[in-house]
Amino acid sequence: MINKKNSQGCYCQKYADVISKNARLEEEVERLKRENARLREQLGKVRRTALEKPFGESTPSACRLVKPATPEPIDENERIRRMGGARHGHKGHGWKELDIPKECVDVPQPESCPCCGGKLVDPPFDGNETRDVVVSYPVKAYVRRYHLRVKYCQHCQRPVRTRIDGVMDGCRYSNSVIARAATDFYLNGIPIGVVSRSLGINKGTLLGAFARVAKLLDPVREKACELIRSSSFAQGDESGWRIDGRNGYTWVFIAGNLIVYVCADSRKSEVAKNVIGEFNGIFTSDRYSGYEFVAGQRSYCLEHLKRDAIKVRNDNPKNKECIAYSDTIVPVLAEIIKLRSVYREDPNAYRCAALNAGKRLYEIVHRQAKNPDIQKHQDIFRDTRLRTWQWLIGPEVPADNNKSEREIRPIAIARKVSHGSQSDMGARERGVFMSILHTLKACGVDPAKHLEQALDCYAQNNQTDMFMSLFGDIDLNLPTLPRRAIKKLPKAITQVSLK
Repeated sequence: MINKKNSQGCYCQKYADVISKNARLEEEVERLKRENARLREQLGKVRRTALEKPFGESTPSACRLVKPATPEPIDENERIRRMGGARHGHKGHGWKELDIPKECVDVPQPESCPCCGGKLVDPPFDGNETRDVVVSYPVKAYVRRYHLRVKYCQHCQRPVRTRIDGVMDGCRYSNSVIARAATDFYLNGIPIGVVSRSLGINKGTLLGAFARVAKLLDPVREKACELIRSSSFAQGDESGWRIDGRNGYTWVFIAGNLIVYVCADSRKSEVAKNVIGEFNGIFTSDRYSGYEFVAGQRSYCLEHLKRDAIKVRNDNPKNKECIAYSDTIVPVLAEIIKLRSVYREDPNAYRCAALNAGKRLYEIVHRQAKNPDIQKHQDIFRDTRLRTWQWLIGPEVPADNNKSEREIRPIAIARKVSHGSQSDMGARERGVFMSILHTLKACGVDPAKHLEQALDCYAQNNQTDMFMSLFGDIDLNLPTLPRRAIKKLPKAITQVSLK
């Protein structure tokens, strides 16, 4: 051991080596501590990312990094069902007759046998056969040159040209090309570059034609907004949408077969207020506070509440009360959501089944609970505004908001493909075209053909009412409710024993 007193002011080589080694060990310990902290932080992020769900219980399977393993099939029938396809022994239905134009082609007979080269003769049976083959022509635009005679009006002192059917004044492309390209881009979700290459038309030129037609069709969407405002029932939802590099949103509003899309910079309530205004009917949506301005009755989506009930159990996996509550209320909510599809054509049977399900739901949500998560979920059903009970009116009012969520899905897919609109004008054009084309599709007609016919009418008479040209001969199926909104629960529901 080195004597401290003797080593003052004079360090021997052995003592100096010990000090140097100690300093290196301390530096190594500090480095290992920092490395350990960094690895712990990185491991924590990986664990959190693997277990977390970015959209809660609504997170699709594709967005979950850790998915539960599928249990083994319990029997042979379950195994066959998972395999898919037709059941063993199924004879099939054969080819169905296609409702498309047919073209007859005579195929020339071979001169000799392809196997041995022998001479061919007529067979003892009827040798005439037919074979239907579905073929497709390439969708390629071509130029049609019209020869016009120009006359001169002495009274107006202007040249007069004959109008060409199917083409708007000053437009180089026919209405059929514009309608088909707009349907492929805004309805079918085909990228504009693919549409441009398939038609052989420049992309910028197509977008310019869309801008002109969208300006013409903008009053049609305004008229659709007026019909939604006057409707007795409507639905709404919103999703993200980028506009010129900025975060924005796309709103969708539905009344019957009428669908309106609006692309805006924000998710503020002013956007929805400009579309539906002081709506006095029943409005179904999620619990987003941006719809609080609705003057009528709001109706909450029970599918969202069902997911929240599942979340209560997942957040408290060891709490028996939460597990029992979730296992009790989730089947009841699922049954209520399915009532509309089962009793759509029989309102009386729907009301009986709805009252029976309502009794069980009322009893579950009014039981005294100790867990705060359960109490918070129950308070939504106990709200005196009755926003979770409007489905009792009849099958005309769905208990979920699935229709608007399905209609918002195309815009979510387009967001992943095109990453949004490049300008405010492009966002407005998308809202106009999607509103018209999706409404036509919901009405069960050919959107491209109907849009082409409306543009043809406008080409012949620029005073044509475009709304009547598009929707005058089809049924928009605007909803009508048998009763007003429920302001008080029926006694058949409230008079149940709460244990």
